[in-house]
Amino acid sequence: LFAERFADKEFLFHVLLMPLASLDIVSAGQLGALFGQTAVVAALATILWHWRTPLAPLFVLALCAIGPPLPVRLSMCRPHTFTLAFSLVALGLLCSRRPRLLALFLCAGLHGLFHSGGWLSVAFAGLYGLSALLALNGQKRRLDWQPIAATAAGWLAGQLLHPNAPANFEVLWLQNVVVPLGASSAGSTALSAALGAELMPSSAAVVLTNLPALVLLSGISFLLIQRTELRCRRTLTTWLSALIFTAIATFFMRRMWELAGPL
Repeated sequence: LFAERFADKEFLFHVLLMPLASLDIVSAGQLGALFGQTAVVAALATILWHWRTPLAPLFVLALCAIGPPLPVRLSMCRPHTFTLAFSLVALGLLCSRRPRLLALFLCAGLHGLFHSGGWLSVAFAGLYGLSALLALNGQKRRLDWQPIAATAAGWLAGQLLHPNAPANFEVLWLQNVVVPLGASSAGSTALSAALGAELMPSSAAVVLTNLPALVLLSGISFLLIQRTELRCRRTLTTWLSALIFTAIATFFMRRMWELAGPL
């Protein structure tokens, strides 16, 4: 596939690294990792600052205390860190007090060009849009389609502007569907061995190493059950996103701990 119809599934990430090409491999790798670390920290810090969150610096510092997968990922020069950053930005925009459709459009478009998991922005918008059907806090029951349309249009526009289009769509299918299914317990044993353990279900030891994230999620779940005033579309969307990725990390792909923790 790559030999016949090449498509760069992390196009903008590689463009970002191009100025580092003249450096030695160690320095370039360290700077590339620093780019991703800065993006994640800046995304979370900006959201907390915008919400005027008390003790916001402590929340940012605690980011790497929720389990090993996140600091391990942040230490690498890989595009996955930008998926973490864009996921936080997308949820931050969805949970803002007023709709930011243009920002969601741009966020989804850039997310898709930075990493093959850019469709996650659309998934988060889908959860947020569907949450309006719950009619929380006396609101009218409806489907909030605008955030879904904005993120879907942004992601699609980015992919259509991709210099390797339309071959990039085939690569996205390979990366997001074929490889994960092939690495699952129902897939090829040889492929699973070649890909390593990060696409395999979590062992008991891996789950225990992520105990801080599980305790935090359990505490939030308890508060949402006990205190009805905390239940709104913003809290439920973020909580459900964290719950879904925690379940995926536990039972299907342990790599998802790196995203479940920050959520």
